[in-house]
Amino acid sequence: MTSTTTDTATAKPEIWLTRQEVILLIMLGVIGALAICVVTLLDRQVAWPVFIRVLVINAGLMAFGAAIRAYRSMERMGLAMIAVSFYMSFGIFMLILSNSFFPVVGPIIDTQLIEIDAMLGYHWAGFVGWLAEYPTLGKLLGPIYTSSLIQLAILFGVLAWYNSAQQIYHLVACGTVGLALTMAIWIAIPSFGPSAYQPISPEVANAINLFTDNAYGATLLDYAKNGIPIISPETVKATVAFPSFHIIMACLTVWFARGTIVFWPVAILNTLMIPATLSHGGHHLIDLIAGILVFFLALRISAWFLKEPRSAQA
Repeated sequence: MTSTTTDTATAKPEIWLTRQEVILLIMLGVIGALAICVVTLLDRQVAWPVFIRVLVINAGLMAFGAAIRAYRSMERMGLAMIAVSFYMSFGIFMLILSNSFFPVVGPIIDTQLIEIDAMLGYHWAGFVGWLAEYPTLGKLLGPIYTSSLIQLAILFGVLAWYNSAQQIYHLVACGTVGLALTMAIWIAIPSFGPSAYQPISPEVANAINLFTDNAYGATLLDYAKNGIPIISPETVKATVAFPSFHIIMACLTVWFARGTIVFWPVAILNTLMIPATLSHGGHHLIDLIAGILVFFLALRISAWFLKEPRSAQA
């Protein structure tokens, strides 16, 4: 019994990364190469030293997580570190990629999206104005809107505690596929949200500490027309309106929290994410509907990516 206990405590895995992690690494490499190619072909200026430092830190976190996972007592912590490093690295490359497509070539579809919203009975400026009449609620929705990444980081830790490796891999892959689909749609038919088109008074914006105000929308329109001098952490913006990736992240968190102790808190919080995304996110209502549809499509595609070969299942 003594030798068995020792072996369990110190045994090292045959490989550092699992099959699913290798698939995620390949996906990361493809997206990274695509971002670099687009930046090069479009001759965009990027503050690479800053981004590379963060990517190196992520790579170190991944390597450290893989190394400590060799010890059973730290296996769950290692799994969480690997998951976070993957997700953050995907996000960095996607952020660079999305901001590389400024200035925008082709028509912007916000006018059409505003018309669809009107048919659904929704008007962004009117909704924000109504919310300003309840400033406590409006201000509460601001931190909720910015909590998506924190929620996902906590969920990675919770799933690691449950030792749900397959769920973590599926979460990362689904988020990545969802972001890729969102980016592909935005590149084909760009939009920036109603904050760029529907004016609201400074008093209304200040009443709820509005995150995406008319100034933010004006900056996006300026980028669309003139481009970004240099893509850096100081200049990059969340650019995509349709579909809403914030709602995709909310769906990710709720879906993969099922069966864990955080499900109900997460479900309640992300119910409030709907009005938070509409107001502080400066989104069309149709953006949210499209985001939900993209999430379920990404869920299916990512499950197919990670599916075990028939020989392994047998």
